[in-house]
Amino acid sequence: MNTRKKNFFKYVTMFNEEDKKFFLEGAEIDEGIKEVVDAINEIDDFVTMNSCQGGGHAANDIIKFIVPSQPNEVKEFVKDLMKEYDENHCPNTYVDFYVLYHNYRLAEELFIFLKQKIGDNIECGLTFEEDGNINEETFKATGEIIYRYGIQAIYGYDIELLEDLAKSIREFKTLIVNHNE
Repeated sequence: MNTRKKNFFKYVTMFNEEDKKFFLEGAEIDEGIKEVVDAINEIDDFVTMNSCQGGGHAANDIIKFIVPSQPNEVKEFVKDLMKEYDENHCPNTYVDFYVLYHNYRLAEELFIFLKQKIGDNIECGLTFEEDGNINEETFKATGEIIYRYGIQAIYGYDIELLEDLAKSIREFKTLIVNHNE
């Protein structure tokens, strides 16, 4: 049997209710992803920290460069093709969140639940980030690591998918609340 000589989890940043209040205060949220963000924040031990509804297209900059040199029929074709995309948005539809009080298992359970409900239309992931303090123009590492959880729509902005996602997250919350009572 292997025994651990060092507890590495003591190097993971712990977020709490005060942090949640800070992140949510004055947060700007795209209307297209607001229901998903709200659903995640309704779970006590989660707090969103970054999101985008998507709807932009990765090719916007390329099209701006290439289209002017093309014949009018190509310009019109590309305009029609791109009219559903919002050039002011990034192409990715996602929400990132932190877990409060090291309750990482809850995030893992949410991901399992969502993948069962929604399947491969979303990607769920965990990124390990260096924590630090930003002071004016400098970043000073604290030596701690942040667990940043994320959910991303594989095919970009899809209203029906986002509605299903928000509904599924709220269903998950109902299951965990009922289980804890």
